Amino acid sequence: MNNTKVIKVKKLLLKKNFEEIIMLIENTFSDVEKTAEILNILGVSKLQKKNSNDFDLLSAIENFRDCYLKEKNTNQGIEGLLNFIVSSNKAKQYEDSIRYFKEIELTMRYIPKLYHLIVNIYKKLNDVESAIYYLKIIMEKDGLENNTLQKYIYLNSYTYKWSQKDFFENTIKLEEILPHYKVNEMININKNKKISLIYNYQFIKKNMN
Repeated sequence: MNNTKVIKVKKLLLKKNFEEIIMLIENTFSDVEKTAEILNILGVSKLQKKNSNDFDLLSAIENFRDCYLKEKNTNQGIEGLLNFIVSSNKAKQYEDSIRYFKEIELTMRYIPKLYHLIVNIYKKLNDVESAIYYLKIIMEKDGLENNTLQKYIYLNSYTYKWSQKDFFENTIKLEEILPHYKVNEMININKNKKISLIYNYQFIKKNMN
C-alpha cells in the first residue's frame, strides 16, 4: 500500500476536492490498494462532487457495496453499508439493503443508525409489521424517544391490532417525553424562511497519520 497516496486522498477530502479524489483513486490505485476506506471515500466523492448525476449515484452504490463486502465486520465496513443503504434508497433499490442488514443483524452488535434505516426501508415498502418490529427493538435498546415513539404509534394505527387502551397508554408515554415550553421561552419562527436539507454521508476525516 502506498501510504503517500492515501494521505493525499485524505487531504483532498478535507479540502472537498471531490473531482480530484475520483481521478486520483480511479487512475492510480490498483484493486488491491482500494481498501474499504478508499472505496468509501470514492463513493462519497462521487455523490458530493458538483453536478453529480444518476450515473454517479449508481457507481457510488457499487463502491459502498464493495466497501462493505471487503470488511463486513469492521467499523469501516459498517460505514460503507450505511452509505450503501442511504444511496440505494435514493435510487429506490431496497432488496440488497435488506439482505445485508440481515447479515449484520445475525453477526454483529446493535447499531442504532442501521436499525433506523431499515425501519425507513420497510415503511417505504409498506411492510408495516417489519417496521414496527424493528422500532420495538430500537425502543428496547435506546429507551423511549420522541420521534421513535411517534413512528411506533403512527404505524400501529395501520395494523388494527391496538385497542383504544393501547393508543391511550402510548400517547401518555409520548406526552411524558415531549419537551414542555413556557410562553416566554417560545421562539418566533419565520414562516418565510426556507429550511435547508443536507444529504449526509459518513465522511472519513480521521487517521491522518
